[in-house]
Amino acid sequence: MGVYTLFLLVSVLMTLLNIATDKGMLTMATYIFSWLCLLNLLLARYVPRYGIAVSSSLFMAEIVVLFTYFIISGNPDGFSVLWICMLPASGMLLFGRRRTTALCALMLLILLFFFRTGLGGSLLQYSYSETFRMRFPILFTSFYLLSLLLELISYVTRRELDKLREQRRYLYTHDYLTGALNRYGLSEWQKAAVPREGQTALMLDIDFFKQVNDSYGHAVGDEVLAAVSAEVREAVGTQVCRWGGEEFVVWYPEADCPPDMAERLRRTVEDMRIPVRAAAVPLRVTISVGQASGSAQEELGRLIDRADKCLYAAKEAGRNRVVRESDLFTVSEG
Repeated sequence: MGVYTLFLLVSVLMTLLNIATDKGMLTMATYIFSWLCLLNLLLARYVPRYGIAVSSSLFMAEIVVLFTYFIISGNPDGFSVLWICMLPASGMLLFGRRRTTALCALMLLILLFFFRTGLGGSLLQYSYSETFRMRFPILFTSFYLLSLLLELISYVTRRELDKLREQRRYLYTHDYLTGALNRYGLSEWQKAAVPREGQTALMLDIDFFKQVNDSYGHAVGDEVLAAVSAEVREAVGTQVCRWGGEEFVVWYPEADCPPDMAERLRRTVEDMRIPVRAAAVPLRVTISVGQASGSAQEELGRLIDRADKCLYAAKEAGRNRVVRESDLFTVSEG
């Protein structure tokens, strides 16, 4: 829309200049083009579905007609035909590389027809010099090639910036060690998710993880965290968040949590054999899991707090087990 606005302003200015210099037909051409630019701008802004596509196609046709008229009506004292050099750069902004290439190729053929053929030359109102007729198509082609080069540089730059933006977003939202979401990533996911009735949170913790760090060092502990996280993320079918330390949150906002998922995770981790460089045999670890479900309106933070209470109960009961809220109610009733 910015380019439409620019062309609208330029065409209005040209119309005023043409009125001041008493150029009748040229004044009419730029006046009509001003209204067409305004129509394109209104279509692009206020017709939500097809406005941009329609205005783009109309504008291509309008430019070809206007510039063709500039060629025919141009005179040795004027510079109307020079406006054609704006086409490559503005076309890249409006239509993209492919359509601009086709448009510039058509415009070049029109130039060659009027400048290099007898029939085209007979249609001109004024006679251009031989030097101008020979050099202007070359100048126009040079403008196109320069615009194409700048567009390609811009495209490569935008693509690299998109990659960097995506990498930065990943680093902001994911835990570097485990590849799971971090708390910020979980909050971003929460904003986009639409929880349903029965949304479920699992809070899991690696049992006696401090002993792993104390016995083998933190480097081995990091290997264990990464291995457990990868196994859990592969098994759950939803996002996993590293809540802190050796604690992870699994959230099912929009899909039903399988009834046996928590137990499946517990067994999966229990069956793991984690090879580490500092140990002669693969390490084995277990997890404790707390599970809580809530209504669609319940805040995630509250749901996680409830799952954390279940996790605490699982640890108090001996670890390597799953505790659901219904288990807590059963214990309290007993």
